[in-house]
Amino acid sequence: MKLIERSVISAPPEKIWPFIISPERFQEWNDKIVSIGAREAFVPGQPFSTFYKMSGRSSQCLSVAVEIRPFRLLELKHTAVLTSKGRSNAEAVERITLVPEGAVTVVTKTVLIKDHGIPFIFLPFIWFVTRFGKRQGEDKLKIMCEKA
Repeated sequence: MKLIERSVISAPPEKIWPFIISPERFQEWNDKIVSIGAREAFVPGQPFSTFYKMSGRSSQCLSVAVEIRPFRLLELKHTAVLTSKGRSNAEAVERITLVPEGAVTVVTKTVLIKDHGIPFIFLPFIWFVTRFGKRQGEDKLKIMCEKA
C-alpha cells in the first residue's frame, strides 16, 4: 500500500529542512508520533524507536534513517512493529522529498507499507482517498515553516 501526501510551502528547502531532519521538530508536525527515540538529528544507519498512535491504536517500531540528502530527501524505514495485538510483520518506508519550484517548495511524503494486514477489499478505497481526498485538519508542517 502506498500513501502520498503533498504540501506546497512558501519557503525555500533550507528553511524547511530543519523541520524534517530534527526528530523533535519532526514529531511536532507529525500528529501520529507519540515519541521518538532519536535526538538532535537523524543519522543514516542509526536505529531508534518510534511510538505511534493512529486511529486510536498504539504501536512501537524499530526505525532507522536509510537515506539522507540534505535539503532534498529523508528516508526512514520502520520495522519490528509491536501493537496491542502482538508483533506484526508490517514494514513501512517513509520518504520525504523537497523540490524547489520558484518561490515555493513542494514537499512530498510517501509511505510504502508492506505486510499491512488490511483486507484486499479495502485497498482500492484507501488508494482513492489518499490520491483524491482532502487533507483532514491543518498542514502543520506548512504552517510551521511559513511562520518561521
